[in-house]
Amino acid sequence: MTCTVHFHVETTALTEDKIVCLTGDASELGQWSVSQVIRMSSHDGAVKQGRWSIVVTLPRDREVKYRYAICSFHGNSDAVRVLQWESARIPRTLLTQGDKMTVDDGKFGTIDGVSKIERGWLTTHSEYRLMVDSDPFTPAAGCGVSAYSIHISASSQDDIGSGQQTGAGKTSPSKRMKTCCKTEPVLIRVLNSEEHQPHEQQPGGRLINSDDYSIYSVQSMKPGSVVFTIDLYSCDNESNGPTLLGKSWLLGSNVKSDATEDQVLPVLLGTQIVGVLSVRSIVIHPLSPSSLCNMEVSYSTHWKWNRATLDGSHRGFGRSHRDSSLLQDIPVYSHVPENTIRAFQKGALHGADFVEFDVNVTKDHVPIVYHDCEAKLTTKDTSKDSSAPLKLPFWAMTLDQLRSLRKGYPFVVDEVSPYHSKQGESPSLSEADWPEEIRPFPELQQVLHALPIHCGANIEVKFPMTMEDEAKESDFPPPDRNTIVDTILNIVLRHGGARRIVFSAFDPEICTMLRLKQNKYPVHYLNYGRTDKYLCYKDPRSNTVTNAMWFALSEEMAGLVCHNDDVIREPSILKAANDKGLVVFVWGEDNNRPDLVKSLKDMGVQGIIHDRVSLNPENSPNIYLQEKGAPRN
Repeated sequence: MTCTVHFHVETTALTEDKIVCLTGDASELGQWSVSQVIRMSSHDGAVKQGRWSIVVTLPRDREVKYRYAICSFHGNSDAVRVLQWESARIPRTLLTQGDKMTVDDGKFGTIDGVSKIERGWLTTHSEYRLMVDSDPFTPAAGCGVSAYSIHISASSQDDIGSGQQTGAGKTSPSKRMKTCCKTEPVLIRVLNSEEHQPHEQQPGGRLINSDDYSIYSVQSMKPGSVVFTIDLYSCDNESNGPTLLGKSWLLGSNVKSDATEDQVLPVLLGTQIVGVLSVRSIVIHPLSPSSLCNMEVSYSTHWKWNRATLDGSHRGFGRSHRDSSLLQDIPVYSHVPENTIRAFQKGALHGADFVEFDVNVTKDHVPIVYHDCEAKLTTKDTSKDSSAPLKLPFWAMTLDQLRSLRKGYPFVVDEVSPYHSKQGESPSLSEADWPEEIRPFPELQQVLHALPIHCGANIEVKFPMTMEDEAKESDFPPPDRNTIVDTILNIVLRHGGARRIVFSAFDPEICTMLRLKQNKYPVHYLNYGRTDKYLCYKDPRSNTVTNAMWFALSEEMAGLVCHNDDVIREPSILKAANDKGLVVFVWGEDNNRPDLVKSLKDMGVQGIIHDRVSLNPENSPNIYLQEKGAPRN
């Protein structure tokens, strides 16, 4: 028995390339798959505001869950790009009854009076980002300019059809594929209160101000064929309007995902070089396989705002060794080796709402848990006159090589001392006798399986960055960001289950990738401003909390992870972020002080990451176990 359902929904004005689509849990609705969305028809035409409709035959007497999305399609192919979608945690629901039904769902994105719409994620297209810092243009001698604007356009080669067939049934070599030059829309966002959302550029570009940080973005099905044209306009004479100062070009094939430095591009007016322009660029590819993400559920911006402050257990059960990278340190150490299976299980046993840990990816693409980007290795001769520890990045070692190192032959890992009950005490067992649950470098998949499901996880993705003084966190060539993020997401999306998971990273591009490659889990931008405990990062997005907030909002991230110094020094940033829908977690060594924790909770921060969860008694229920309907073991 079946029921014919007439679906109707209303939208605002859409351009001709945008189509409202329907998806749901029934096979007739594509079972939430992006590639199987059902295209709807507009009564008034896609360029007008109007009703979109579709008739679908569904099984009778069945509860059906469904959502609407606004999509675009590449030519005649089935390549679907999700532009916007209804992301409410609980989707629309209907019970099919009788032979025929009409469902009028009102306004797109609004369910039970609440609007919840998010931008789509990358499904078939790649996205380029061009970042322009304040004062990026250096004029040549004799080419003075005090005010200028920048406009960026992009074009790509697009296939428009196959060539003609010869009499033998073969395609003529000269006519195998016709192509045309297609203009791709480039959006801009600037990290300030008025311009942080992506929007179209003005024809004369945007005036560059001293405190600006601008991000230009464009998506393309054929990223290797994209060519950027960068126009600079002089704005010194306001009465005449912008006048062309010069042009520069950047090939998409020269844009990498491991870039950490600016590219310096010549700016030409005709054949004359009038200066150089500094631009940082990156390309973000869709997650592979894309089928790991669908439209069934999303927690990417969901938060229960009446929930009490979460307790996050740092490195599992707290830091277990002195961190020599700190400019200041405090004597709070765990008796359980940090970042080990046992540490995560102990954190959950003592009532941690979530455990926080860092993930690196090995050379053979295995995500492992360790705090730094590099392993610090020393010979077994630990005399005072021995050489400094050798540092090797995890992306330069395979998992087997890493495991051979952790056995202690011929190296031992610096600062890892399992089975010590007091700081500085020697291990009570030889390294060969350590059980697996206290060995360093557990795989991410192992952690997700060993950690009780009611305990959440804050997964920080590591990537080496440049400090404000130009020092680098690693002297080795950086790894490919797309590979790192894809590898980690593949594990989490397959093995995360019902666990509450939040991603974070200091590197802004890693955070952007985490947000654009998947639509299920929240992403929090990890940052700190001015503090005497750490050297600041060079990237302007991370060295002030205000910039971090505008950046997170521009990418539709769920929140921030701020240093406690910033929140205590500038408590208004907490209210400003919360008022804009951003969750705020707080990290920092001083979170081990009970008086500061009380102050932060009184201020209303959403989460605190600290080393003192061991003060809770064993079998303490965490907040999720206390909430109705929370998942349990």
